[in-house]
Amino acid sequence: MRVWRPADGAVLARGPVVTWASRSKSRVRSSLAFAALARTALRPLETLRIAVHPGDTTVPALLDSIDASVIAATRDRSIGRYADLMKRN
Repeated sequence: MRVWRPADGAVLARGPVVTWASRSKSRVRSSLAFAALARTALRPLETLRIAVHPGDTTVPALLDSIDASVIAATRDRSIGRYADLMKRN
């Protein structure tokens, strides 16, 4: 629920993260379900983080879900990187 700087413990951003899991069929299914829910339920939040792991890119259904989630998340938010957080704080 937060991004923090280990050097001093400063919190750089707060917000949930949507991520996917590709290690098993059941994890893929639960990831798809949560991401679909998150696209609607988390929309009012100012900050939403999206995490993609290398293995996620090998599952076509996850790639589709990731695309849909990024599109939904960036309708009302700007895209940032961790380096951007370091510049602000």
